[in-house]
Amino acid sequence: MYRIGKAFTFEAGHWLTGLPDGHRCARQHGHSYIVEVVLASPTLTDPGFVVDFGELAPLKDHLDQAFDHRVLNDVVPVVPTSENLARVVFEWCAAKLTLPHDAVVESVRIRETAATWAEYHPVPVGRRHS
Repeated sequence: MYRIGKAFTFEAGHWLTGLPDGHRCARQHGHSYIVEVVLASPTLTDPGFVVDFGELAPLKDHLDQAFDHRVLNDVVPVVPTSENLARVVFEWCAAKLTLPHDAVVESVRIRETAATWAEYHPVPVGRRHS
């Protein structure tokens, strides 16, 4: 299995509901998000790509239009945790990116900070194959 990844960035604000009183994430705050998408394929296209990185431009456009400099609570249908955002972006990629027939979106990772991340992929980790 071949894998590639590409990172994208956007700036946005949010707050989280359902937290204990006084939790700092319950207050509106912002992050410089990094979105990492991983694509996988058992075969390569000519000249030897899983996917041409240029084919991921629609994701950058989507992140810029839908999320950049916005309040995420207003633009996603779930509480905007990193975990939920990873799934929202994964589902968009799986539905909207045009990929070669063997290529799939394997995972999406969302970073709020350099030290923290959340990842979504549809297959349980113990059941993934290479």
